[in-house]
Amino acid sequence: MVSFLLFGPKVRTSGISEREVFVANRLPENPSLDHLKNEAKQLLRGVRAGELRALATAGGWYPGQLSELRLAGAQLVVARKYGFTSWSQLRAQLKMVDKFARRPHEVGPSADPATEFLRLACRPTTAPRAPRPRRGC
Repeated sequence: MVSFLLFGPKVRTSGISEREVFVANRLPENPSLDHLKNEAKQLLRGVRAGELRALATAGGWYPGQLSELRLAGAQLVVARKYGFTSWSQLRAQLKMVDKFARRPHEVGPSADPATEFLRLACRPTTAPRAPRPRRGC
C-alpha cells in the first residue's frame, strides 16, 4: 500500500523485519582511548568465555564469525557500538575531542588579572547548592 504524506510516496510495510537494528551508544563524557581499549579487551575475554552479554554485543556489531574474533575485531565492535565505522575513525574523533576540549579546572593561576578572573569564573564548583525555600504554607 502506498500513501502520500507531505513530500511524496511512502511505502507502508507490515513492520516485520528479518534483521535486528542495533542503536549506537553515546561516548562517555570524557572518553579515554585507554578505557575503550580495555573495553575491547574485556569484550574479547567475554566472548571467549562464552558470556551471553558479550556474545550479544559482539554478534550485533561484528560482521564475521565470533569464533574468529581477535582484538582488532573487538575494537571494531567497540567502535561500531559508539557509532563509528572503524577503530581508526573512533581514535581520530578522540584525538580531535582532546585537542579542542576546554578544561578550565586544569589551568593554573595567572599573574594577569583578567586571565585569573576567567579561570576562577569558569571553574566548576563542587559545593552543593543551598536548598530552595518552599512556597506556600
